[in-house]
Amino acid sequence: MAGLTSVVEKTRLLHLGQLRGGFLLCLPSLITSTRLFITYNLVLVLSGGGWGVPIYALACLTDLFDGKVARLLHSETGFGAVFDASADFLLIFSTSAILSLRGLVSPWFLCLISYSFASFILSERKPVADPLGKHIGTVLFVAIGVVLVYPIQFVATWSTIVASSYIGASMALRYNKGGL
Repeated sequence: MAGLTSVVEKTRLLHLGQLRGGFLLCLPSLITSTRLFITYNLVLVLSGGGWGVPIYALACLTDLFDGKVARLLHSETGFGAVFDASADFLLIFSTSAILSLRGLVSPWFLCLISYSFASFILSERKPVADPLGKHIGTVLFVAIGVVLVYPIQFVATWSTIVASSYIGASMALRYNKGGL
């Protein structure tokens, strides 16, 4: 019973933000690092002509959980935010690049993804009110996921048009508010 009491006490302390173990503080970054490993494997599968939807879905799950875990553990950091965004960029850009090589995604879409990432990194120093900006990653994840599930030109074209329009609206908001 002593072991169970210890677990319950640690859970209570964790919930109160008082347990600050080295492993627990690194857990969100470990989840993000896992996404980098998954991205590498996704690139290998897609480059070989394979169907990477399950791998892509797993990578998206790591993106969903790293931030939630960081907030739960009260271990959010500026480094963690940039590391997460960088892992997102690498996943989105590399997957889109392969889809571009297959003729499904326009190379211009890669430029928009790069601009979106650069504006996020640069706005870390000078925050800009952009209610759309925080959802760009989600829009891109969904658009690319749809193209991976339905790899036909019609679907790919409309997915990239929707995502590009969303990024364009975000750019317009940033420009109008004195941002990038």
